[in-house]
Parts: sequence; structure tokens; C-alpha cells
Amino acid sequence: MGSVGVARTFMGREASKQQGFRAIALDTQGRVEVKIFRHHRPSQSTHPIIPNANFAERFFAPARAQLDQAPSARVCPELSDDQWLLLGVRRALEDRPTGRGFLQHLLAYGLEAPTTTHFFETLKSQRRRALISECAHGLARSLPALEAEFWAGVPELDGFETSAGDGHFHAAAAHDSAAADDGVKYATGHCYSLHLRTHALAHLTVADQLTRQREHDMHALKRLSLEELRQGAPKGRQVLSVYDRAGIDFQQWHRGKHSGGLYFVSREPSGAR
Repeated sequence: MGSVGVARTFMGREASKQQGFRAIALDTQGRVEVKIFRHHRPSQSTHPIIPNANFAERFFAPARAQLDQAPSARVCPELSDDQWLLLGVRRALEDRPTGRGFLQHLLAYGLEAPTTTHFFETLKSQRRRALISECAHGLARSLPALEAEFWAGVPELDGFETSAGDGHFHAAAAHDSAAADDGVKYATGHCYSLHLRTHALAHLTVADQLTRQREHDMHALKRLSLEELRQGAPKGRQVLSVYDRAGIDFQQWHRGKHSGGLYFVSREPSGAR
């Protein structure tokens, strides 16, 4: 209500059944204001994380199939790997600015949620991070290719795995530390790769947040091995990577071509000689 001071609240019998409750308030000029606050109805779903249980089973079936095969999977009675996986996906999909707000949203709708401390502690687990990486890459490799007609016009690429890469910066989180020299919270950089035959999106690496304020894409990509850049392509299969001008490094891609069958395509930068 802003600066309005609440004078009296009451529950009307019919209003409590249909609308919630009404609040009578006085604004700063003494005028009476009535507001209606509606109740949230708890979810009737038996699924602990997703309200629509049937949708959840179908949507998460491919990820759960990878979870069953993940080497890093463990039995955790308090917060199972299955629940943690679903929580993470829903956290990414929902427009909640903070982790606390996300957990409160789940509880408000009658769904299960770990405590705030437990939720954030699990995000620090190296095993859990390895688990999500195994599931994500396994799921990406399991996706079927697009219809053959999609690539019919470029038969020259029949022998290649093709991907498009790019860097992307995410705004700094509220709990991120500011830089010691200028007190600024810098955005966090990530490099992604989109497999053009399956449209599976994979996370390649996160930028250096300790020694560089905004790490260049190519500097981050150089930390990856040829196997990581090949994104699980079978041995003997050539890989074609399309990147913008930020990914140009002639020596790096020369090594990739001759040592790992990794080819690079981009546009020539304006200052190239």
C-alpha cells in the first residue's frame, strides 16, 4: 500500500470463501481505501516440484534417463538427485530474480522446497556440478538429428558435425563480489555451442572471474581441450565450428585442424592483415 497506513483489517465470511480478505486503509489525506487480497490456492498435484505431474513426467523423462546412467549419481535422502535436477531446470525457466524468491514461490503454491541454506549449499557441491554436466552432455548427444531435407542443399557437409558458438554475458548476481580495484560488479561471461544438426545447446566454459574483468571469448576457448571443443563427436568424424569474429585465432584453429579434425569458420575482421 505504499505510504498508506492500515487502520483495520477484517475477514468477511463470503469474501474469505471467494475473494480472500479486504483491508480498509487510510491514506495520508485521511481518505478511505479498500483493497482486496486474494488467496493462493495450494496445488493439488502429487508431484513435489512441478504442479502438473503428467507434464513433469513427460518433460523430464529424457533427463531422468541420463540421470540413471550418470557416474556421479548418488543416493541422497534429504534432497535426491532427481529433485535437485528438477529444481535446477525450473529455476532456470522461471522468472524469479533471486533464489530465495524462487523457493518462496514453490512453498506458496504448496510444493516441496529445500531450506534456503540447503539449496545454496548443494550448488557448491562438485559432485552435483559433475552430475549436471554429465546429464546435460548426455542429453545433447542423445537428441535425434533434424530431418535429412534440412541439410539436403549442402551435401558438402555430410561428413561434418556442425556447431555454432558464441559468448554471452550474464548480469552479476546480488551476492557476487565487487572488483577490489574499482568496486564494480562485472558481468559473468559464458561460451555456448549450438549443434546445428540437432539444435542441442551446450555450455562450453565460463569466463575467468578472478584475474580478468571481461575475458575475451578466444582466451576462454583456448583453455578447452580439443575433445571438449569437438563436443563428443565420434573419432574420425570432422567437426565444423562457426563462430563470430571474437573467436578468430589462426594458430589455435590451425592446431585444431591438424590435431583433431576441428575446422573453424568465421567472418574476416575489419583489421585483419
